[in-house]
Amino acid sequence: MKIVAENIKKIYDGKDVLQNVSFSAESGGRYLITGASGEGKTTLLRIIMGLEMPDGGSFSVDDISVKTDTGKNDAGKIDTGKNDAGKIDTGTEDVKKKHKEYLTALKKLSIGTAFQEDRLCETMDAVTNVRIVNKGFSEEEAVRELSVLLDENDLRKPVSTLSGGMCRRVSIVRACAASRDIYIFDEPFSGLDKDNAKKTAEYIREKTKGGILFLTTHIEEYNEIFGGFEIIKL
Repeated sequence: MKIVAENIKKIYDGKDVLQNVSFSAESGGRYLITGASGEGKTTLLRIIMGLEMPDGGSFSVDDISVKTDTGKNDAGKIDTGKNDAGKIDTGTEDVKKKHKEYLTALKKLSIGTAFQEDRLCETMDAVTNVRIVNKGFSEEEAVRELSVLLDENDLRKPVSTLSGGMCRRVSIVRACAASRDIYIFDEPFSGLDKDNAKKTAEYIREKTKGGILFLTTHIEEYNEIFGGFEIIKL
């Protein structure tokens, strides 16, 4: 499987959030998206998942491509496709059709995601949170995976009683306990001390082999964690 982005642009309220972002990602690859807070890391992940449309450039999964560029105008400048209201127009029927095809292609893939917000079912315990996302996972399998990153005594407690760092690790296990085509982790080490960050990184490396891994961070000093990643700098 291959994912290709060419000159991706995204504009919010007249501000360029993403500008001319290009990359190519293949199965087995690890990609670290870096940049300061507010520079579009999460937005890029949302575009990859099909949750948002780019305002310019093209994006493809294998042979399904969405292209929103309208090319150069008579003055030789890039035509951004602004409508009469001054907003980027990506709503042409052709673009809508391509976006629908892209979403259909994505639905055929298995994607494991850990957002910045843990998005756990707070009244349920860690084991149940893992099992409800990973259909067919036995209780024993969920316990085995969670025990790599958490104390077994904490696995039966409602996740609302766990610390922020513990919840972060539950969401990571939930995302990659089973084999996926694409893994997406948005600031996965937020709230973790260095030791737990290293342990969590080792778990992610082991569990995501064979898939495409996208990971965002604003922390770049953990060289031992990020070694082997291809950098996508925003």
